[in-house]
Amino acid sequence: MEAGQLVRGVLPALLFGGALVGCTPAQDETVGLERHTVEVDGHPMAVWEKSPANPWGTVLLLHGRTWSSLPDFDLQVQGEDLSLMDGLVAEGISVYALDARGYGETPRDETQWLTPDRASRDVEAVLRWIRERDGTVPALFGWSYGSMVAQLTAQREEELVSGLILFGYPVDPDREPAAANPASEEPPRIPTTAEAAASDFTIPGAISQAAIDEYVRHALEADPIRMDWRNLEEWNELDPSEVRVPTLLLQGEMDPFAPTSRQAAFFSRLGTPDRMWVTIAGGDHAAHLETPRARFIQELVSFMNRPEIPASGEAPGQAPDIGSNRSTEEVARADEGSATETGIRIELASISVEDQDAALRFYTEVLGFEVKENMPVGEYRWLTVTSPAGAAGVELLLEPVGNPTVAAFQKAIYEQGIPATIFFVSDLRAEHERLADLGVVFTTEPQETESGWLAVFDDTCGNLILLHEG
Repeated sequence: MEAGQLVRGVLPALLFGGALVGCTPAQDETVGLERHTVEVDGHPMAVWEKSPANPWGTVLLLHGRTWSSLPDFDLQVQGEDLSLMDGLVAEGISVYALDARGYGETPRDETQWLTPDRASRDVEAVLRWIRERDGTVPALFGWSYGSMVAQLTAQREEELVSGLILFGYPVDPDREPAAANPASEEPPRIPTTAEAAASDFTIPGAISQAAIDEYVRHALEADPIRMDWRNLEEWNELDPSEVRVPTLLLQGEMDPFAPTSRQAAFFSRLGTPDRMWVTIAGGDHAAHLETPRARFIQELVSFMNRPEIPASGEAPGQAPDIGSNRSTEEVARADEGSATETGIRIELASISVEDQDAALRFYTEVLGFEVKENMPVGEYRWLTVTSPAGAAGVELLLEPVGNPTVAAFQKAIYEQGIPATIFFVSDLRAEHERLADLGVVFTTEPQETESGWLAVFDDTCGNLILLHEG
């Protein structure tokens, strides 16, 4: 759907300052939960599956530090739709979820410990099992601690992962390397608590109390003892520049474990040009279980369902979709006439602006963008611009700050010097000189970093913009 068609088709339901929600199910049937046992180096790993009748994609879900797959990804509450697995199945995706060693229905091994290396090697084995079973290379989704395991796996075995999806990613790329700690023989085996189970739900009203109670009950039943980890210095291997598969970074707007500064540092250093960073407005560390769930699923599905960058020598549109079960020919037919030169087509992104008229002047007269859509919507306008130097069909919505929460967030990150988004140029120093001559204020002058040349400027509309050469 073209962005213009999207506007004309759903604009009456759009409220500025909120999210477009309501994913349309692609599958109507109810599917059951199936448990598999996958032997990895002689140890039984519990793998859960829900699949529609005719899936077009596949994803493997990795849970967080304390709780296993079913509380995290298949929470069932009467009268509420909270299961991430069900939401993805409804969109036509086969979903697998792995209980790591010592979690849920996967027992501890003889060491009684889990390490980053062991967790990653287990995921590798399950990815190979899925590939052999379904004939597809799945996308890999990790939440919180699971996002670290997912990254480590994608760095090591990129051929097993069609796309990497990280949510609640907690790692600071500028952290000091962890020192090796003395191995302990006996794990502490600390009991889990109801307070810990409810701790991720930090936004009042984002999830019902009944749902929290059910999550706590299921979590404590599935994981009464907190799993013990050691050899944490193995996390030092995490390096965003070594991630070379398509990557989606999902961030809850108010996630205390994934601050924007860390997300920006991670995102800017990724080793893949095929990357997206999406903030889920109104979400915290458990956004996939809360009111932004529909938007969360929408972003995940959109990422999986878009074409990959073609490999050298491939024609645009020939590469299979991320996690897709469709053949190359089927994808090429579906994308016929719509693929761009690079094989990537993101149709619409947005940035909040304090004044649409001022933003229009700055983004067109100064940055050189062109107006694509400019139509009234109540007291505001649907105002989009495109970059002549960018990919065809991509539009940037200059969205008015009509929501107090959005305004407060915009003000907070601006005052902290955090860029609201990233634009790319082929020659940063030349672009800096051009913009400076036009009076643009740079809060960070051009500087060379590990990820290349970058600078930060003020768009005069309440945002800082990171300009990156690449």
